Amino acid sequence: YYFRDNIDNELMIKCLLIEFQSMCRMYDVKKIKSVYFGGGTPSLAPPKLINRLLEEVCKYTNVNCEISMEVNPTSTEKKKLSDFKSAGISRVSIGVQALNDRDLKILGREHNVQEALNCFGHAYDIFNANVSIDLMFGRTNQTLDDWIFELTQILALK
Repeated sequence: YYFRDNIDNELMIKCLLIEFQSMCRMYDVKKIKSVYFGGGTPSLAPPKLINRLLEEVCKYTNVNCEISMEVNPTSTEKKKLSDFKSAGISRVSIGVQALNDRDLKILGREHNVQEALNCFGHAYDIFNANVSIDLMFGRTNQTLDDWIFELTQILALK
């Protein structure tokens, strides 16, 4: 993935809120049932930015609204999980992608299998089991046995 580290967070949040408010007016949105921060690496955003967005979004949600975010299983991301929970995130989807260090390296991922499993355990505790895992199927040289092994490992977690 690609990201810039010189993002103007104030401008970003201003633009996102303007877009959100415009869409709510355009489509006469009264209530939002779920919120999903995904499509890239939204967890690179500072938790306080997510909190500010959710303060506005929550004006349109009910108490039971699920608020999900995609996260990477790196040690940096793992440290931010509690802050995202405090910001209002109620569920995370962890971009594990593979449970094979060789494939993770080929995919250019920053984590290894052990870091992914540690992140899952940490997220499981913080988010009261409201955690999902993204795995890629059909990777180069992946066999059906590889896929079954990975699924078995995932299903054996907590």
